[in-house]
Amino acid sequence: ACRPHGVHHLRQATHHATPGLTGTGDCGFGQHAPFAGVPRSTTGKHAINKTTFTDLGLRDELIAALTDLGYEEPTPIQAEAIPSLIEGRDLLGNAATGTGKTAAFALPVLHCMQHVGSGQAPRALVLVPTRELAMQIDEAFQQIAHGMHIRTALVVGGLSEGKQLNDIRAGAEVVIATPGRLCDYLDRRLVDLSRTATVVLDEADRMLDMGFLPSLRIILDELPSKR
Repeated sequence: ACRPHGVHHLRQATHHATPGLTGTGDCGFGQHAPFAGVPRSTTGKHAINKTTFTDLGLRDELIAALTDLGYEEPTPIQAEAIPSLIEGRDLLGNAATGTGKTAAFALPVLHCMQHVGSGQAPRALVLVPTRELAMQIDEAFQQIAHGMHIRTALVVGGLSEGKQLNDIRAGAEVVIATPGRLCDYLDRRLVDLSRTATVVLDEADRMLDMGFLPSLRIILDELPSKR
C-alpha cells in the first residue's frame, strides 16, 4: 500500500559522482539524466545493479515510461529510496551529482499519485532553491509521467504568473516551487496546500544556506498535520 506522508529531504553531496554511474546531473535529458540508471545496452556483466525498476514495485505505467526512455536498472540511491517512499516513510537522502536523485523521489511521488481533476488542491510539493532547478525537475516529472494525465505547476519568480496560476487552477497534482515565491502565493491565497500529502525538499542544505528557513517553516505550517 502507498502511504505518502512526511517530508523527504534529498541533499546533493559535495564529493564526486560514483564511478560507473551514467549522466552528469539529476534533471533533464541530453547532457543531464534524472534517472542516471543503467541503459539497456549496458546490462549483463557490465551492469552496476541487478535490481530492476520492476523489482521496486512501481506502477506499470512508470515501468513502461522508463523502458521507453531506455532505463531498466536503478542506481543505488533509487534502489534504496523508492521502496521506502512508496511505503510512506520519511527519508533523508544524500547522493552525489549524477546519481539520479530526481527520479529517486519523482518515481514514488508519481506511483502514489491519482489524477484529481480541475480545481483540486495539489497532492505533492517539491521545494527547491532556484528557478533553474525547478524548471529542470518540472521537465523530468513531465517526461516520466507522460501518458499518466498527471499535471505539474511551477511556482517560481521570473516566469509568467498567469501561466503558473492557470496550471494550479487546472488541477496540478504536483507543484514545484521556490520557497520565497510559494510564500508569496500563500500570502495572497493563490494556492491551497490543505490536501498536500507529500513534500520533497530538494537540496535542503542549499535552501538553508540561502536563508530560506523562515519561508520553509511558513510553508510547512500550511500543510495538513497528517501527511
